[in-house]
Amino acid sequence: HMNAILDPSEQGMMGYWNFNEASDEDAFDGTANNNDGIVHGATRYFPASPRDAFVNFDGTDDYVSITPINDSLDISGSMTMESWIYLTDTSDLTRRMIMMKGADTDHNYSMYAQSDLSGKFKIHTDGHYVANTLTNEGASDTDHILEANKWYHVAASIDTEAGLHNIYIDGELVL
Repeated sequence: HMNAILDPSEQGMMGYWNFNEASDEDAFDGTANNNDGIVHGATRYFPASPRDAFVNFDGTDDYVSITPINDSLDISGSMTMESWIYLTDTSDLTRRMIMMKGADTDHNYSMYAQSDLSGKFKIHTDGHYVANTLTNEGASDTDHILEANKWYHVAASIDTEAGLHNIYIDGELVL
């Protein structure tokens, strides 16, 4: 549920980054997996409290790196990825990455917004588009346009055993 506060000690959680550290460079993983990251180029903001913290990525070359990547992030089975995002411009989203693990490795996955089809939301895993509007590779169109200057809670759930994939935007199943 998009309004639920996640518990980093929940069984099966591989990573939890809330970006409320005092340093602009640190991104500590709240789970026992120690997938701590380093923020590159982005600026951290605390509008009201550390719980409301967010990181402003420029959409060009800002990112968080996690090194070394331990086995807990090599997910080959079912998984859920989720994030809060705020896009300031949806007219030029070549590929605005929300999260990605490995570009050309086994067990890679990503979630991103792309404007080639009006800012629609896509997920990708193990070298195949799971939910994509560009190909027919196990894909479907979300028909959900992301607007600029608006917060969205986005989640992608992949059930590899059942061959199912779901995308949720603001708690609504859109695919």
